[in-house]
Amino acid sequence: MKPTPIDKALLTTLQAVPGLGQKKALSLLTQYGSIEEISKASTASLSTVVGKANAQQVKDFFQQAIHGGKRRSTLSLTDLEQMANKNENTNDTEEEEIVTK
Repeated sequence: MKPTPIDKALLTTLQAVPGLGQKKALSLLTQYGSIEEISKASTASLSTVVGKANAQQVKDFFQQAIHGGKRRSTLSLTDLEQMANKNENTNDTEEEEIVTK
């Protein structure tokens, strides 16, 4: 099986979820492939990858990002991914690609 490159900006964005370090964020991206798919996943499904408490943190994080609590936020998941990609593209340091097996 060919290694799958993981976008460092997406990994960094996902690490904004309280309780998720690089290892768990990487596991989620490897399993689901995108922030959008992670946000759509059920708590039960997420818990098989990062455990029940972290799965709830992920769901709460995206609920807040998408709906801003009771009112809808102006940022969509696509906006979050585009911001992450923009940050990665404007970074003048040497690009780093994380590869999983």
